[in-house]
Amino acid sequence: GASWREHRKVCIFDLEKKLEKARCRAGEDEDAIGDACFNLGNLYQRHDRLGEAEEKYLELLEISVVARALVSMRLGEIYFQQGKLDDALGMFKRALRVYRRVLGDEQVDVAKAFVDIGIVLYQKGELDRAMAKYEQAREMYCRLVGEDHERVADVLSDVATVLVDQGKDAEAMAMREKALGIDRRTLGSDSDGVADSLQNLGTSYQTQGKLEEALAKYEEALGIV
Repeated sequence: GASWREHRKVCIFDLEKKLEKARCRAGEDEDAIGDACFNLGNLYQRHDRLGEAEEKYLELLEISVVARALVSMRLGEIYFQQGKLDDALGMFKRALRVYRRVLGDEQVDVAKAFVDIGIVLYQKGELDRAMAKYEQAREMYCRLVGEDHERVADVLSDVATVLVDQGKDAEAMAMREKALGIDRRTLGSDSDGVADSLQNLGTSYQTQGKLEEALAKYEEALGIV
């Protein structure tokens, strides 16, 4: 059969043809153009053709108000991958504004935007501002999906990373222990998420000089991986 590389080329070619047909229709079918732009941008992004993905998302941004928040998030991801932190931050903030206006404040998409803004702020070295965004996201996730949810565990891990950089190792370890507990209950003890949490917790133990505990966590993580 055809290799994935060949199949991928066919997929991209097919989507490009669909976009071309949508543009040629009388009056230009905006819904069809929007769908084609998003699908093509998504495929380009998945295969690291970031410049082409950006081009399709920017085109979609112009024609579809409904997709504006999602496209802004995708553009933010692309700019973040390219190391364009200010551009990424601008896109994530734009997505947050649109989500709030269209969906209201109490939505998981709003919480996700807070997380992404926090990640960019952390990379920029703005630790206090990053922590504030993570806390907003955590509180929102707890209200919307409950405290025992993998999204809450992910945010706790992000909070722990900031705490480590602030020299608050004991607090970071407590957050990582909490995240591990949530991951065990929600994902199962042999999941990749649990393995990641074990490695993070092992790092905290090692930093605290608790080498036996660190070794135990690393070995448990290796048993999963």
